[in-house]
Amino acid sequence: MGRGWGIAMAVLSALCYGAALPLSRLAYDHGANALTIMTLRYLAIVVLLGLWLHATGTRFRMAPRLMLACAAVGVCFVAISGGTLASVSFIPVNLTVVVFYTYPMMTLLVVSAIERRRPGTLELLAIVLALLGVGLAVQVSFETLNTAGVGFALLAAVGVAGSFLIASRTIAAAGTTRTTFYACAMALLGGATLTLAFDAVALPNSPFGVALIAVVIAVFATAVITMFVAVRLIGPVRLATFLCLEPVMAIFIAVLALDEHLKSGQWLGVGLVGLALLLASRRET
Repeated sequence: MGRGWGIAMAVLSALCYGAALPLSRLAYDHGANALTIMTLRYLAIVVLLGLWLHATGTRFRMAPRLMLACAAVGVCFVAISGGTLASVSFIPVNLTVVVFYTYPMMTLLVVSAIERRRPGTLELLAIVLALLGVGLAVQVSFETLNTAGVGFALLAAVGVAGSFLIASRTIAAAGTTRTTFYACAMALLGGATLTLAFDAVALPNSPFGVALIAVVIAVFATAVITMFVAVRLIGPVRLATFLCLEPVMAIFIAVLALDEHLKSGQWLGVGLVGLALLLASRRET
């Protein structure tokens, strides 16, 4: 599998993450909540990948340093979920989204520092265009800035960048499946702890709600697994840029579900994200 396959996996991951957001919102209307859904998503991934590892005869045991790295990715996952959930309690969702999507730039700067090189022109241009596009697409406003809200959103962004950087180095030694399994196991532990600590267990109150959660779990599992495949094939910087497609996908699904229409500024944002992805797919010369 080469770069083209990795780009396809990154796009699929972004589309699935984007679809999971509005679908989760619908599930909230049927009795579920964010912490419960987060925990169930990781539980499903751990069970499925555990069965797959057993069926294929893959060893569960790994070197302690690899286990620690996988656990660190899981902690990053918890920081992502916890940071975004906390952030929207202080600032509007669209502002949280824009602050959160600073993670591609964080990823690029850290990778460049590790590799002792200057960020590539195409890399920088793609990330800047993607961030501008996301801001226009979600119609961001900076009128209600709050230090705590911005801080939590930045925590989530650091979590994403950290998970990409650690996973990209761990997968080479541990494999995609085992890395995903143990990272999600740690995230499951963190999610379950938060859910129980806040007495936030909330299951759907209708068959339709149960079906929605099942769909959310399937979509999210696909997003996580394809994300790990993509980071191995195209690296953390290019993956981070392609995942800027996620909020655009979420907007389109919300528009379809709510019969709304995009404004001209939002269409411009979508176009900028598309241009950013085109640049990200090219090789740096």
